[in-house]
Amino acid sequence: MSLFKKLQSRFLNSYKDHRFLFQHGFQKSIEKKRSLNGRPSLLALHDYDDWAIDHVFNLWFGGDPGVRITRANWDQCATTRAFAPFDCVLFGYYDMLLRFGYAPERSMVVIHDPCEIFPQAEDWKNLAPLEGRLEKLKSLRAVIVISQEMEEILTGFGVRCFRIPTMSRLETRHSLLSQQDNAPSGEVMQSLSVYRNYPRKNAPLLEKLQKHGGAGGLWNLQLQTGGHLDTARYTAMLDRFPVYVCTSWQEGGPLPVMDALSRGALPVMTPVGQIPEFLTHGETVLFCNTESEFIESLDSLAKNPELLSSMRIKAHAAYIKAREPETIRKVIHTAFKNILT
Repeated sequence: MSLFKKLQSRFLNSYKDHRFLFQHGFQKSIEKKRSLNGRPSLLALHDYDDWAIDHVFNLWFGGDPGVRITRANWDQCATTRAFAPFDCVLFGYYDMLLRFGYAPERSMVVIHDPCEIFPQAEDWKNLAPLEGRLEKLKSLRAVIVISQEMEEILTGFGVRCFRIPTMSRLETRHSLLSQQDNAPSGEVMQSLSVYRNYPRKNAPLLEKLQKHGGAGGLWNLQLQTGGHLDTARYTAMLDRFPVYVCTSWQEGGPLPVMDALSRGALPVMTPVGQIPEFLTHGETVLFCNTESEFIESLDSLAKNPELLSSMRIKAHAAYIKAREPETIRKVIHTAFKNILT
């Protein structure tokens, strides 16, 4: 790179960082006192702006978290100069942490899914973490995880973890479900799976199930892949399906299952992420590990609408009880208070 290009890049980065600080109420001087009104200051970086990110911030930092929060898209910052006024920086993903390489003692990161640390493989629990990842996590001020499973695994490796349970990104359907929500007897049961074509989502199994359901005539499985849905369209789509199918090998949430639960669907899924923490097999969820188990479970629900209705009501009630927003928010506020003080 020529000297001119280097100077130009340095100038543009400096301008970007100073503009970021000005936009968020900080003076250009990076020596500004970090703690304001006796409260620690936290910069939370994310990678895109949409309704799902809005939901996370409203859930995590609503009410009075006891922390001064500044939220920003990571590409608003050019260098770590923009981080100087803050006591700590929360990176939304592991790759974002690597992008900036900020001071470990003032950094924390959210690990959403095991694939950020482990290979995307069905037997990932028996495999070594990806090279260098554990050492990096151990050096940080804190690591935020979503599921109890990841908390236990990373704590076992000596990582300082704080677990924050999350919930659906949608408004919860609070009206009690009734049998009228299910397909009338004799009609084909409808099920849904929303996924992106990552290896961990196990798309080949979803496609096999879709083919089997169409041939059997008892149930259909609709697959929704990729693409962006706004809140209204996404909610309307979930509300049409009494059953939600998830075949993933590894998950943190999984958030689509949480979304479906909040709208009253019954999960038929692999036992991954947070779900085994508050749903019980045979009562509020059907856990499956093989193609034959998925087919058997979906067949049994399609043949017995009363069973489907009963399990949906129980699953919906269990979700509401376990994922009450104020309860989760108290856990989150306590975690950040412990991290920052």
